[in-house]
Amino acid sequence: MTKQEAGKLVALALSNWPGMQNKDLRLDVTASLWGKLLADVSYSVAEQAMLKILITAKFWPTVSEIREAIDSLRPTAQGLPPADLAWEEVCRKMDPYKAAAWSHPAIGQAIGRLGGVRRLCESENTTADRAHFFKVYEAMSQREKSEAVNTKVLALVAGSVENLPRGGKAS
Repeated sequence: MTKQEAGKLVALALSNWPGMQNKDLRLDVTASLWGKLLADVSYSVAEQAMLKILITAKFWPTVSEIREAIDSLRPTAQGLPPADLAWEEVCRKMDPYKAAAWSHPAIGQAIGRLGGVRRLCESENTTADRAHFFKVYEAMSQREKSEAVNTKVLALVAGSVENLPRGGKAS
């Protein structure tokens, strides 16, 4: 996304929060920042995310909220499935005599950390197994999300932080 496209997103946000129109937002700085931190996102996807935010948010959006909206619009096939769907998959494919083909490697890793499919099949406490799976799987999910954010930040900001405009005038 370019700075000009980010400026369009700022304009969309301003139209939804008219009280912000009279504030000194340093719009050029906001557009520059959004343009840099959303550079890996196409304008059309960012616009869809902004429209979702405009429908649901009560306060001026942050880059974090925009990215969350972008992620929520993407199909789950690009990342880890939610824990409840992963557990459903485990229950469907749990067979101690067959190696399961998991939709995401993290599901198999979580099962492995819980002692494997055979141990889960032999367990008499499905409720505790489910709770343990959710805990392990969510920890792995958070780690993967954190690593993805770190990668994006390093790619987006490396060498460009010093180019962000300071004060009210952008260069």
